[in-house]
Amino acid sequence: FWGVRNFFSLRIYCTTKKSYPIFMQNLIDNSPNFMYNRSGSSDWEDFDMLRRKIYGDLLEWKSKRKEERIKKCLLVKGARQVGKSFIIKEFGKNEYKSFVCIDFFRQPALKSIFDGELTSEEILKRMTANIRNFSLIPGDTLIFLDEIQCCGNARTAMKFLAEDLRFDVISSGSLMGLTYGEDDDEAVEVPASVPVGYESQITMYSLDFEEFLWGYGYREDTIIDAKKAPSRARKIVSQGDILYSTVRPYLHNMCIVDREFSLTPIASTGFAVFACHDRLFNKFLFYYLMSPDFDAYANDTDNAKGVAYPAINDDRLYKALIPLPPVQEQHRIVAQIEKSFAPISSM
Repeated sequence: FWGVRNFFSLRIYCTTKKSYPIFMQNLIDNSPNFMYNRSGSSDWEDFDMLRRKIYGDLLEWKSKRKEERIKKCLLVKGARQVGKSFIIKEFGKNEYKSFVCIDFFRQPALKSIFDGELTSEEILKRMTANIRNFSLIPGDTLIFLDEIQCCGNARTAMKFLAEDLRFDVISSGSLMGLTYGEDDDEAVEVPASVPVGYESQITMYSLDFEEFLWGYGYREDTIIDAKKAPSRARKIVSQGDILYSTVRPYLHNMCIVDREFSLTPIASTGFAVFACHDRLFNKFLFYYLMSPDFDAYANDTDNAKGVAYPAINDDRLYKALIPLPPVQEQHRIVAQIEKSFAPISSM
């Protein structure tokens, strides 16, 4: 921002008018942080990590299970293609020394691990026999049961697995919010019993706007939650506009927006926004707004209301008469003013 005298600190809040599909395409094309396959491989390890809020929920669950010895597995529910499997795999790979994933939809043969006795010891034996290189590291092993709706016995076994604190178990499913037998997926199996009291549940949703901004490269400290943003942040501004504080106008708290923003900037309703046309030089208007003539109008008691915090409303402000010499003369006047300010600036 550019301004002189009593420069006023402003808070600009960003919004956007772009459509969601354009958002996502821009994210994929331009962001180094977005999760998509750059190598052409189908292996999930070839994907980059997109930061998701649910990762913090997974860390919190792991911490409670370890420190408070909570005997509960974790079920992550949610619609298809919201990233459940990917984020849990990343969590297992990053936070545990030993990690194994069983996808009951892609690996139906592994459902046999949950046939027969469902004690944790028997299940671990069958896992060792059926899954190459599986090793149990007590206190640092995660077992991920993906698409668990396809294996009813695995859902039932969650109760017995939860009681064994040598390892953690997370399951995930896309149709867990539906009543068994009422969905249209023939692969869904009805469990003999649901592990009530032995299972914590969280729901994962599609990417929200804040997560999108993270993926697009915006730092967390530059993003303001809409719920925390001031209710008066409503005025859209553009490069070249003048922001004029309508509270205590005699203080001359104003500035010219001298740069573009990647997202549309928003200013508080405590400011009036002056957008200049091609016959009005914005610097000329800026200096005139600080002139004695304009001060007399803006601070007149008929216009500025209030005692402690006198303020002029936008309607009154925009009705002020502004002298309009030819554009060339406006530039000449501004040049003379800035020439006069030069010695002051050098002090």
